[in-house]
Amino acid sequence: MNPKLVFAFIIGLSLGLLLGYIFTDLHYRNLERAQMSGSMMGMGQPQMAPGENPHSMDGVMQRIQDLEGLIEKDPQNYDALVELGNLYYDANIFEKAAPRYEAAVQIKGNDPNVLADLGTCYRNTGQFDKAVEMYDSASKLDPNHWHSLYNACVVSLYDLKNKDRAKAYYEKLKKVVPKEINLAEVEADLGAS
Repeated sequence: MNPKLVFAFIIGLSLGLLLGYIFTDLHYRNLERAQMSGSMMGMGQPQMAPGENPHSMDGVMQRIQDLEGLIEKDPQNYDALVELGNLYYDANIFEKAAPRYEAAVQIKGNDPNVLADLGTCYRNTGQFDKAVEMYDSASKLDPNHWHSLYNACVVSLYDLKNKDRAKAYYEKLKKVVPKEINLAEVEADLGAS
């Protein structure tokens, strides 16, 4: 089996899971925001126009503009930074997502999901060592954060070509990964059992 094809499949599967998580999270955040009877309106939180679909391209672009404006006025707004980072991340604009996540981490660096997303931004912009550093930070905060261990293993194995380091991540990963996640391809490339 072609290792590049396997790698692309694994990354695609991982991104699919991550995007599903992000869009679900955004959906529930939007529902929660809609249920709050407008009490946030006076608190500097931009709102979607009534009837606007937040997932349409126009809705996403409007949300990005709103968040950029909010961050310009309040650069310490953690939630806006993370949401803006997520929107850029989902659009594969990693060079714009990374600074938003970096600013959020400076404010509150204890969310393993934000750290892992920042790591993925670094990976997609060719900063592999920084990516692994972020995955390590996420894993230290939550040793069961299997996404971080998986990504650190993949970056170490395929990007940094450090099989020993990848095996160390794999050993930790095996202990926490959900049973439905298939590690056979990574396992085969590591020569692990």
